[in-house]
Amino acid sequence: MHNQTEKKTIALLELGGSHVECLYAQVLFLQPTHEVHVICNRHLWPELAHMEGISGHQLHDTGGSRRQVIAQVKKYLKAHHIQYLVINTTEISLVRDLVLRLLFSRINITGIVHNARKLNNSFTMRKMTGLKVKKFFVLNDALLAHIHAAKGTAVSSFYPVFFPHTGKPLPKQEGECWVGVPGSIDGSRRDYTTLLEQIHTHGLPPDMKIIFLGGFYPERDPDIAARLNALPPDLRQQLVTFGPELVPQPVFDSWMRQTDVLLPLLHPGVHKFPEYLTTRISGAYNLSFGYQVPLLMEQSFSTWGDLAQHALFYAVPDLPAVLRQLAANPAPLHAKRAGIAADPKFSLAVQRARYLALAEQA
Repeated sequence: MHNQTEKKTIALLELGGSHVECLYAQVLFLQPTHEVHVICNRHLWPELAHMEGISGHQLHDTGGSRRQVIAQVKKYLKAHHIQYLVINTTEISLVRDLVLRLLFSRINITGIVHNARKLNNSFTMRKMTGLKVKKFFVLNDALLAHIHAAKGTAVSSFYPVFFPHTGKPLPKQEGECWVGVPGSIDGSRRDYTTLLEQIHTHGLPPDMKIIFLGGFYPERDPDIAARLNALPPDLRQQLVTFGPELVPQPVFDSWMRQTDVLLPLLHPGVHKFPEYLTTRISGAYNLSFGYQVPLLMEQSFSTWGDLAQHALFYAVPDLPAVLRQLAANPAPLHAKRAGIAADPKFSLAVQRARYLALAEQA
């Protein structure tokens, strides 16, 4: 049995202000064998503070002096004798500057890349960050076939599909169907306009709720706000929205555990849609696999990696009819949920082994 002094020391770094959901699984993977430290944006820490297995942390407000942040990170790494560093969001310029300052250190660094295209054509990633970081993770197996990384670079994948269940059960009527749309409401990233037009025209089954699981800034998306306000009051009550703040993890967990299907609203025409077919994923995928809630995807994704096996599909004009069918007959959702639960790929043992194989690679 390892005691604390025998454990390897590792720091998880997130200075991009998001992707905290990817840190939960990494702490879980590492805590049996590593002394785990977290260096992150200050506003992210409340989402992590409850987790067991974090030995120390350093918090940053990155709107100020970049030089000061880098100096503080370097000081922390040295003071705690950190042997391994995993960068949770590698694409940002602050990380580029940090790793160049760590160029001659002995610390073993692995980077997580959220848009795999950066490994193909980003000068910064390949020629600057890549001077020090030679190992990268992406977050789905299907992305690997589209990556042409620099010579001498190792790229692997893991699935951060383990989330803390800190939420309290929500009341839900028997027979209700809850459809979750994860992520902050942003009209450029997901096709809310079509969904709201269809709801206005066709309505929803009376036992269905649409839950927009993310912050909503009406001032940023006035068109979406206007479409929500234009719905009849009884129909508007079937749509759940939150305020502009980050949805607290316990609240998010409570809704996710009662959700029957996830609807990412990735339709042709949304920003960077072609990248979602090659080098980018939606965070909804790992929520689906982690919570065992099936995805309902536009038909362009019907042959895409894990989705081909574990999702249901629709043509955009047919979405209202598909929602009615699922509310009337949830059997297809139950079958997909069972398939996700039975897939060994999503097990803790498999994903921990994948993660450690690259993170600890010399």
